[in-house]
Amino acid sequence: MPLVVATANVRFSLPRDEAREAVAAVLAHSPDLVGLQEWHGWFPSRWRGLRDFEDYAWFTPWLGGCAVGVRRGRFEEPARRGAWLSRPGRADRSGRFLGLEPPRRASVVSCRELSFVVYHLASQVQGDDDAYRPDRPRLAARHRREAAALTSLVGALPGPVYACGDSNFHGFRMPGLVSAWDSVERTSGTRGPRRQIDDIHGPVAPVDVVTVPTPSDHLAVVATYPDLA
Repeated sequence: MPLVVATANVRFSLPRDEAREAVAAVLAHSPDLVGLQEWHGWFPSRWRGLRDFEDYAWFTPWLGGCAVGVRRGRFEEPARRGAWLSRPGRADRSGRFLGLEPPRRASVVSCRELSFVVYHLASQVQGDDDAYRPDRPRLAARHRREAAALTSLVGALPGPVYACGDSNFHGFRMPGLVSAWDSVERTSGTRGPRRQIDDIHGPVAPVDVVTVPTPSDHLAVVATYPDLA
């Protein structure tokens, strides 16, 4: 049976109706697993925002903003948990009060058939040359640590493993998994004209990949895999 996986960054500043519209646009593709970033469940406009989508069982942790939806009837009794990628700390990104960076947590859902991880890494770390920005060494180091923690997390999970999210780094890859962008001849990006920072990584290449416009400032990504192996 094909497996459909989706990822979407639903910008935190979106009004309630636009956030719901963004989720609905992604779920119109009937994914079996969906990962949302910037979905902070503690915020009033997001607290009950997923309850209308009753075909999915939702995991909306209070920290990290990475929500997970699992299609009801496809997977039985999934276990769910959060995993630290970084703690609160200081960095050299602009626009942060007192230079404080928020903690980053991945969300993990494990079934008997597979493991699924949703992540969101530190932003504003990459320059126009696709390398880490030399003017933000502390932020770049933070992103490297988050990426290393994510890689370790994924490597320790029972497989097959699917990991999706917003890496905030064009060209980001995960050892042992296949990026959806490695199987598609595409020059357009998910954030801006070329930056493919939203991605789905799986044990094999997907047979189909589409991007989905939403009211958010990222394009969502939906990938179809041939089976669960």
